Amino acid sequence: MKARDFIKQDENVIVIFTHGQKFVIQEDNKGLTGEWKISLNRTVDRVILYHRDDDKNTNSLYIGNYAGVEPSTLEGRYNIRLTHLQYIGLTSLNWIEFAEGGQNPIRYL
Repeated sequence: MKARDFIKQDENVIVIFTHGQKFVIQEDNKGLTGEWKISLNRTVDRVILYHRDDDKNTNSLYIGNYAGVEPSTLEGRYNIRLTHLQYIGLTSLNWIEFAEGGQNPIRYL
């Protein structure tokens, strides 16, 4: 399955590639994505995370509701807040195939 398969009609989604160093999942199904250069001018409803775990050679998928951003310590970057974060499975697709884009770790759909 590709990222588009998880998107509802008329829904704005940001898809993020991460190795997970700053990806946080809390017990209450809230979370933080890490520090990203994103456009604050875009409307986002949900976030799909493509988590590449090189140690396990797996690509785990998570989806959550967009709940705003927090400023990062790095200029021009933001930590995306998530609610209703859930694990949705594994994919054997590489990032470019899954997101149907290029090398950029951020993809808007």
